[in-house]
Amino acid sequence: MILILIGPPGSGKSTQCQLLVDTFQLPFLSVGEIIRQALTTEEFSAYRHKVEAGNLLPDEIVLNVIRSKFNNIDLHKGFVMEGFPRTVGQASWIDDFLESKGFKVDKVVFLDNMGTETIKKRILSRHQCNRCKRVFAPEEIKNKGLCPLCDGPLYDRQDDQESVLENRIKQYHRQSHPVKEYYSNKNVLIAVDASKEIQQVFNSILEQLKNEQNNKESTASHDYAQK
Repeated sequence: MILILIGPPGSGKSTQCQLLVDTFQLPFLSVGEIIRQALTTEEFSAYRHKVEAGNLLPDEIVLNVIRSKFNNIDLHKGFVMEGFPRTVGQASWIDDFLESKGFKVDKVVFLDNMGTETIKKRILSRHQCNRCKRVFAPEEIKNKGLCPLCDGPLYDRQDDQESVLENRIKQYHRQSHPVKEYYSNKNVLIAVDASKEIQQVFNSILEQLKNEQNNKESTASHDYAQK
């Protein structure tokens, strides 16, 4: 199963991805984290300031960073991915890549219903582990300053600062939001109200995935009966 989670900053993509990974035992791809790691290298360090200012990298740069990573994925195992695609061009690329390998995106979960103030509140209060790179909402953190999974130190990402938030939100609506329409037109999109509590959002995702699977099985049975 290949699942992609999309949505605005602060919609809970990383958190929901980890819940899906734990539930379905799928590999996890955080393209945002892959890019942030690449920006620490000499080859891509010149673009770091662009990301830290809340801007999206050009498709050409993003694809240069991730192309080798995708070529090494065992697609038979499937994966859950977030942080990509962030533009229609990137969405088209991943579709072409998967098709060339005999695979396709099964479902794209759109984390919806996130107003600007909700986005700001979530982002300004979340923290990331410097060791395992997981992102946590305040209610997930039991010991202040320590990761609830590996006890690594928590920190605030540079692009999570209030001074760059407005630009990140504008960038999302200008370039990333059309990705929703792209996948909707391909009939693989399911929308979930991301403004609710973490477990409620996750339960909604599971319910919709189950309903989609039941509909597929029902359709397949009907088609078989017609033959």
